[in-house]
Amino acid sequence: MSINFYFPLNVIPILVGLVGWLFIVLLAYRIYKKRADNPSARMIAIALFLGLASISAHVEWFGQRMELAILPLGVWILKSMLRRKKDQWQRIRSYAWLGFAGNFIILLLTVASIPLYNQLYPNDDPRVYVSHLEKASLINLYPSTAPERLLHKENLAEQLNMMQPETFYSDEWYEEMNWHPYSNSEQFPYLVVGTSPKWGSGQRPMIYFEDDGKGMLVNTAKKHVYFRSEVDLLKAVESE
Repeated sequence: MSINFYFPLNVIPILVGLVGWLFIVLLAYRIYKKRADNPSARMIAIALFLGLASISAHVEWFGQRMELAILPLGVWILKSMLRRKKDQWQRIRSYAWLGFAGNFIILLLTVASIPLYNQLYPNDDPRVYVSHLEKASLINLYPSTAPERLLHKENLAEQLNMMQPETFYSDEWYEEMNWHPYSNSEQFPYLVVGTSPKWGSGQRPMIYFEDDGKGMLVNTAKKHVYFRSEVDLLKAVESE
């Protein structure tokens, strides 16, 4: 058995953050060029970072959990710290408010990036959840009731290009797991380990195989996707 220690990397939010900060820096540079009484670069950086701090509300758009900035907490803190230095506050005020506006810049870029993520990592593509089968192996979760099987890597690699999601009532499976954990009719007794999802997807899936060797259930933190193969994805253990 081989277990990969995989740390999920969601590349799209990283790119969004980099593009967002590049845009903020460019706007700060425009402000800097237009003013004659600019503060030091260090104070500008502090104002931008503090300006980002806000009282936010959690919202969910297009299935993604995001933070919507409501009150400019960082701007208030900075203004309070400089209440006796009004001249200095006047010089950095624009940068502090730009930092607060940066929350909305990054939010808009995040919303705009959702179609890109769905295009690169579609929910209905099993290759998003399963890749690098070289070290993949199977764990029998119910050895007392389910026969020992091996992962048929060749068939799985071929079927990953063809399998399509099908309707699956996952509530029934969870009810069986919760209320009948030792039931002889456990539908998905095999867990796949040693694989990793598509690079950059940020997924952390649990991959289960159906007792007939043709169904694959993908569980993530947000969804459950069931795929069905035309051929067996598991094979019998050869006796010595």
